[in-house]
Amino acid sequence: MDKEKSPSEKFVLEFKEDAALTEMMRLRVSSLQKSGQKRQDGERLLLPYEVVSRLDFPVQELNFSHWYFSLSGHGRVTITGISQHWTPDLTHLMTRQLLEPIGTFWRNADDPEDLPLKCLEADMQEFGER
Repeated sequence: MDKEKSPSEKFVLEFKEDAALTEMMRLRVSSLQKSGQKRQDGERLLLPYEVVSRLDFPVQELNFSHWYFSLSGHGRVTITGISQHWTPDLTHLMTRQLLEPIGTFWRNADDPEDLPLKCLEADMQEFGER
């Protein structure tokens, strides 16, 4: 069997809050409000109760056959994939492309802990294919 196509080890990855990026996005919202400008087309502005978390993969090229998501407590998590393309020259510029659709998972405050997370099934199927 081809090693690249065979199942490999499982990874357990945790979302880590990215305080610097959260603060930068809050400053962007503040700047737009002060100047009276509107967001750019396709730009996602952070709401006051939201934070940015990141998921760092130990390997750059991964193929997922299954993935599982868990949420401790109640709340809502929205996962947006970002594809980063580095420029070929030596400048440290890159372009980031948001990948659609987003993955949204949630648990209501009155839901029992053993109840599976809720999600938008159609979006999850397409999100998993990306």
